[in-house]
Amino acid sequence: MGAENRPLLRRIGRAAAITGAVGVAGLGYASVIERNWFRLRRYELPLLPPAAPACGCCTCPTRT
Repeated sequence: MGAENRPLLRRIGRAAAITGAVGVAGLGYASVIERNWFRLRRYELPLLPPAAPACGCCTCPTRT
């Protein structure tokens, strides 16, 4: 490789280093912060009266 390719190789190397650093930072964020912030919560919201059907359609098999 000649001297004329060195600036191109430096730019490619710098882009690869930045991409790797961003990837490592993203994995670090995901493994340290996101795993602690995520929570599965379930709430029961009594919006319908107890005798209401499971859905509002006329052909629902659960409708009595």
